[in-house]
Amino acid sequence: MRIEFIIPSLFGLLLALIGAVFCFDAWTPDALVVPRERRRRPRAERDRPGETLLGFGMIAVGAGFIGRDVWDYRVVAFGVGAVLLLIGAVMNRHLLHELMANRGKLRRREEPAEALPTTEGGSNTEPNSAIGSGGGKPISNR
Repeated sequence: MRIEFIIPSLFGLLLALIGAVFCFDAWTPDALVVPRERRRRPRAERDRPGETLLGFGMIAVGAGFIGRDVWDYRVVAFGVGAVLLLIGAVMNRHLLHELMANRGKLRRREEPAEALPTTEGGSNTEPNSAIGSGGGKPISNR
């Protein structure tokens, strides 16, 4: 077998498998996958027909890769797959926006670093706060 046949076929099979997983996820009830919601804020609701269209679009693009240059309908498969992927992404735009834009509360300091007191060396740390600084009382075991 030649590498020109193996690589597009494996990539097409991978895309078709991902599309089948999208379709399976769209058709199964939520309680089967996530038994209980653990988030404080509710998730954006996904559009099941849109997710199904995403799955079918991935399957169509995978079929176009598997068909390579010998299949007469490969261009049609890529075109239909691209249209289905676009429609499915538009139908699920709220979910996609939440997945990409919602990063949660950023963990930042409340006060700026300039407000901390400085020592004569010019650093913003306490004189004995560094690990191994040797400052402070010696530890006794008595």
